[in-house]
Amino acid sequence: QQPPTSFSAKSAARTFSASSSAGGSKSDVVIVGGGIMGLNIAYQLRRRAPDVSVTVLEQAPSIGNGSSGYSTGFQRAFYSKDETMKFALEGMAAYREWNDYLGDGAANARFTETGALWMLGHTTDAAVAMTERLAKFGVAAEVLDEVGMARKFPLINTEPFPHFDENGDEVEQSLGALAAVYEHGCGHVDPTSTLEDLLRACRRDGVDIRFKQRVSRFVTAPTSGRVAGVEMADGSILEAGAVVNAAGPWFNKLNDTVRLKLSTEALPTRIQVGHKWIPDEYCSLPFVADG
Repeated sequence: QQPPTSFSAKSAARTFSASSSAGGSKSDVVIVGGGIMGLNIAYQLRRRAPDVSVTVLEQAPSIGNGSSGYSTGFQRAFYSKDETMKFALEGMAAYREWNDYLGDGAANARFTETGALWMLGHTTDAAVAMTERLAKFGVAAEVLDEVGMARKFPLINTEPFPHFDENGDEVEQSLGALAAVYEHGCGHVDPTSTLEDLLRACRRDGVDIRFKQRVSRFVTAPTSGRVAGVEMADGSILEAGAVVNAAGPWFNKLNDTVRLKLSTEALPTRIQVGHKWIPDEYCSLPFVADG
């Protein structure tokens, strides 16, 4: 994956122009957030412009304390927006060749292909439309009815869970025929190993990564009004030619400090994950989304 020729170190230096040594009070680019997004942005900037200084500020004491660390690490192509599907496919391609992506042979994360079974309560026509949409992106998928499910995944019971009313009495359901979609090529990567690999690659390439660094607000230049750095929780200022907000669910809070409103909203959400031992034969089952 060659960096774009239009993004050179020379042009980047002119664009950002606030260079300093690691640990200083100035940086060409400051990235707020050291999750998968922040670290990958830092890694890509240094690949494309090795002379540009990049500083990552992470409020936690180590990697994986936010959304990235609590992710399931599941990689799939099917999303509701075409743009997201394109991003997802690029990401899966990178994870499949993770050592090449990082430019060395020291990666610990590995892509494990599992496939994905989407049982979303759709009609057969909607399931067929879903496979056709995936096909436009070069992703193979198939529609499975109850017979097809039993043949392909005999360990999965497709009988619906019973539904009860407020008195505890079972209520009859009219759910229609089963129309599941099996998406090929999906898989899983371990989030922590992925973050560790990116952290190592960033440090190898000269990115200044600082932990326990809580950013309280963005700082604007008095004349132009453009963002020119960040103020830390202790009141110190880190100047920057450009600031990237990769703070995950907290990004709106920082944007508010410069009265920047976007169409996207985000809130910190707790995801409950249960770990359970299962017999070996169940390990061959795909990722399942059961609606």
